[in-house]
Order: sequence, then structure tokens, then C-alpha cells
Amino acid sequence: MVWLDRMNSAINYIEENLDGEIEMGEVARRACCSEYHFTRMFSFITDIPLNEYIRRRKLTLAGFELKNSDIKIIDLANKYGYDSPNSFTRAFQGMHGVTPSEARILGVEIKSYAPISFLITINGGIGMNYRIVEEDALTLFGISLTTRREESFETIPDFWNKCEEERITYKIVEAGHGNERTLLKSVLYDMDNEMMKYMIGLDMPEEGVSDEFEVVTIPAKTWAVFPLVLEKPEDSITSIWKRIFTEWFPNSGYELDEGSWQERCHWRDDGKMIVEAWVPVVKN
Repeated sequence: MVWLDRMNSAINYIEENLDGEIEMGEVARRACCSEYHFTRMFSFITDIPLNEYIRRRKLTLAGFELKNSDIKIIDLANKYGYDSPNSFTRAFQGMHGVTPSEARILGVEIKSYAPISFLITINGGIGMNYRIVEEDALTLFGISLTTRREESFETIPDFWNKCEEERITYKIVEAGHGNERTLLKSVLYDMDNEMMKYMIGLDMPEEGVSDEFEVVTIPAKTWAVFPLVLEKPEDSITSIWKRIFTEWFPNSGYELDEGSWQERCHWRDDGKMIVEAWVPVVKN
């Protein structure tokens, strides 16, 4: 209940200030976590980046005002933080499919996005194994993809398929002196509210690699590690990532630290594959 109250307090603050200045420090303060943790947690729980949620809510309210008042478009643009009527019109048309002037015409449809609220749901009945580890800095090499965060659940599997079809994964294993049992790692890094990079790779060999590969250094961190045994076709690491933010973080005493996220695989003694989600954490 405490976590729900904090999250809803943060959302209430955003809603109360959609026509003014939204201070992200105050949003995070109400949620009792860092700005970094709140923005990442919000996007995982809601499947929408925080800045996109705010944009949609502002344009929803602007649409209501256009339908129900005679406010000037220039005043509406200024009210919701746009530096000119033209930039407001582009954003409005991008979401609603019509211009602000057209939205005033009787019978013209526009979109409405309701405020988010966090409610109690029945979950957490399934066990979730994890461990906390400290690890020294690590250097990886591989091939990367730059993608939009909200599209990543589609673009990343496509990227894996492409790398396997074009034998790029084989080249990575060969450069890392692996064999047919070698399992590749992946890392998400250079993340902001909209974009991120995703690398498929391996640990850097002592002699280095050729310039065709990208190199990423992951600093020493404390990690929460969540293993998943792949036993059924429907088993997916995607489900673990969702549960980390909706089930584990709210009750763990930790929050997300800045930095990259990892996925690692290894073989169990019985021949089954284990996939692990590695998340950088700090005590809150």
C-alpha cells in the first residue's frame, strides 16, 4: 500500500502541473526514489516513457479546451509549454490526426488519454529467485543496435534473428575464442527516456578484437541477478524484466542504479539453459 500511495502521489503531482512546470525532482521525491529509478520503473510498468505520457496528457487537456472554450491557439500553446503555435500544431496533429483549428469543428474526432493510476492487483504468487552480487568492471565487444525503447520488444528479437541469419553471432564467438557451446551475452546501455543501444557480444579477449566490433566497458557495480530456466517454449526473459519492476523493486529495499543492464546465459548441469537478467542496484 505504501508503494501505491507514493506512485499515485507522484502521478497526482504531474496531473496538477500539466499546465505549468513539472519538476522531476519533486516527482521522484513523492515516489521516494531517484529520478533515474522513477523514469525507468514508470516505463516498464506502464509500457510508455514518462515524457510521452506527459505529452499525451497535455495534448488531451488541450483537446478538451479546444472543444469546450474559445481560448486562442497561441494561448493554449503557451499554457502547455510549447514555444510557438506551429510547434504546438505539429504535436497536436501528430497525436490527434487533425489540427487544433479542425478539432473545434463539430463532429471531428480527437483522442483522449486518461490519467494513469496505480491499483492493487493480485500477483506475486509465483516465486522469483534472485541474488545480489558485486562485480568488477567488465569490457565486452560485439555488434549493437540503436532502437526506441517502446519498440525494443520487437526490434531486439529481429536483431537477434538478423545476426544469426548473417552469421554475425558466429563471428563474435570466433573472435572471443568460443565454441559451439559458447553462449553470448547482451547489454542495454546509453539509455535515455526514448532511445537505447543493445549489444550482442562476449567478454573482450586479452589481445583485443578488430575494428568491426563495438566495445563497451561496464563499470564495477552491485547487481540484482534474476535467473530463468528455459524449460518451455513460452519461457521468455521479457517476462522477468516486467516482474522485476512491478513485483521485486517495490518491496526489495533497492532501487535502480544508473548504468547498463545485462542478459547472460549459461548451461546447467542437466543441459538446460539458464538466462539471467542483471540489473544495477543501490540501497534506497
